Amino acid sequence: MQFVDMETVKKIMAEKGISVKALTAKMGKSPATVRKYLNGADQNNVRITFIEDFAKALNVPEKTLYSQYFKAQVDRLNALYGKK
Repeated sequence: MQFVDMETVKKIMAEKGISVKALTAKMGKSPATVRKYLNGADQNNVRITFIEDFAKALNVPEKTLYSQYFKAQVDRLNALYGKK
């Protein structure tokens, strides 16, 4: 189960001119860890806090980075509990 769409992360980085080095500095994470996720390794284990860190560093809403699967799950839960 993949939570983050790393292709979207890479696209936003390119659009905003943010390098991996700059992203890791903004996130306060090690370059090796961030590169691992960006390259698709271990994406099933991306923590929710990492999604928050990516979103803050890229200055985008967290939901922008969700994978299609995760978006569907969040939307279902929001519908169940009456949230938008």
